[in-house]
Amino acid sequence: MKKELENYQKQLNDKNNLPDKIYRRNHPDYPLICYINNILGTYVSLNFESLPLFISRAYYHIIDRKNHNGDKLYYELVMEYLIIITKFILTQNIKNINTFLPKELLSSLKA
Repeated sequence: MKKELENYQKQLNDKNNLPDKIYRRNHPDYPLICYINNILGTYVSLNFESLPLFISRAYYHIIDRKNHNGDKLYYELVMEYLIIITKFILTQNIKNINTFLPKELLSSLKA
C-alpha cells in the first residue's frame, strides 16, 4: 500500500495532472490542493491523527463542486487517492477516526 500511496502522491502534484492555475488563491479549487497537500504533509510526517480532518475537507470540496466546471480528471484522481489513504488510516490506531471521516466515503469502501 505504501508504494501505491507514494505513486498517487507524485501524481497529485504532477504539473501534467493539475488544473490550470490551481495554485492561485482565487482558483475555485485552491482549497482542494491545500487539503491534498496537507494530507501529503501529515502522512509524510507520520501525523496520522490529522488525516481524517483533511480527508473530509477534500472529499466534501469535491462533492460540493461536482456540478461545477472543476477538472473532472483531477477530481477522479483525488477521489481514488482519498479512498486509498482512508483504507490506510483505517489500519492505524487513531482515536475518534470516524468523527471526521465522511460516512459516504466509508460506505464506498465496503461496496
